[in-house]
Amino acid sequence: MALQEAGRRAIGRGVTRRERFRHGNVRGDWYASWSDVPRGRLDGYLSADVDAPVYAVHSYGTPIAWTYADDESWVTPGVRYSRTTTNHQGVVGMALLGVWAAA
Repeated sequence: MALQEAGRRAIGRGVTRRERFRHGNVRGDWYASWSDVPRGRLDGYLSADVDAPVYAVHSYGTPIAWTYADDESWVTPGVRYSRTTTNHQGVVGMALLGVWAAA
């Protein structure tokens, strides 16, 4: 089932503000470094193990986007899973473009 407007906005707020959030099976949280980020089903994807805090957004326990505290850019791996996770990836992508960033 697609996320309702309120869900998209809640995820968008968390992502754009880099705040800890949980909405259903989507969550965002801070970790001490990339090596501390739970990988879920993201097998074999390498990211630089920067010794800096990283903010990661997970869908069903798998990271679908992340950024480092000292960087404005985001990593969004081109990996697709279920229809629901693909929907979550789209919502996060739109949030990064500022679509769901409204308060």
